[in-house]
Amino acid sequence: MKYLRINMWCILVSVIVLSGCVARPYAIIDGTRSKASDLDNYDITIVSIDGKMEVGTQVKNVKPGFHYINVVTTKNLRSKVYEPRMFPVDAKECMRYVVTAQHDNNLVDDWEVKLLREEPILSCTPSEKEPEVETIPSYLAPNQTAVCIDKNSLNQNLSPVDLYPSIMQCILDGKAQQAIYNYFLASAYGMYDAQRVVDTTSHQAINIIQKHSIWSLTALEQDKFQQKLTTFIDTPESMQAACTFLQSLGKPNYVPEYMVEHGVRKLTKENPDGLANDFAEDEHWISVLRNQLKCKI
Repeated sequence: MKYLRINMWCILVSVIVLSGCVARPYAIIDGTRSKASDLDNYDITIVSIDGKMEVGTQVKNVKPGFHYINVVTTKNLRSKVYEPRMFPVDAKECMRYVVTAQHDNNLVDDWEVKLLREEPILSCTPSEKEPEVETIPSYLAPNQTAVCIDKNSLNQNLSPVDLYPSIMQCILDGKAQQAIYNYFLASAYGMYDAQRVVDTTSHQAINIIQKHSIWSLTALEQDKFQQKLTTFIDTPESMQAACTFLQSLGKPNYVPEYMVEHGVRKLTKENPDGLANDFAEDEHWISVLRNQLKCKI
């Protein structure tokens, strides 16, 4: 009887220990696997994840879901100035994201974050239940199903609410050129709206829209588009064409209600509509093009 009680106790302990070993699904950010055949591709070090600082971390387990990850290159820079780059990722269960620093060449310090590849983690078991789907607030959601808006159909009445879903659809449709022009207009109008909306907390509306559109693409799809966008920007002729297009189209012709509504602060008597008083529209529009988008106008 005593032996039986001991046996039962051992079995109970074993069950508890084994049940405690069942790991939850996770994802991995891996900065240690740069491409050996590419002399300009380097490992990275993770600086922070979702605002939480990391010290000397190159490989990190993260919970499945959306994360903002800031990284720095491991290459010895000539300037000795190591500015972090942000890598947004919607991490899937049981996936490893191999992140690297892609440098232009050995003569300059310029570099971009590059997702080298995604790999399944064989030792990780995905959860059986379906993940909860986070919904976007109605005031930030487009009124119709996303379509890739043709360059010739872009106009002053389209806000980032319409444009970012369009960018996503253009990327999915393989229309990189259309996606880039949508991206330039969305960026310009988003920056302009942020200048005329008083409540700074409302400016996060752009991040929410991006999270539910272009950042919901796979990391590889984002990376491929980023490469095409970088090439477009680095080519003087295409960059000038985009700037000329924006200047010709002009500033937004809508009230940024989507951004005003996203703010957490109450509207005041001084700014009953949430917009800055005596806002110099033309001056701020030129400032967005010249100072933020670096257009030569």
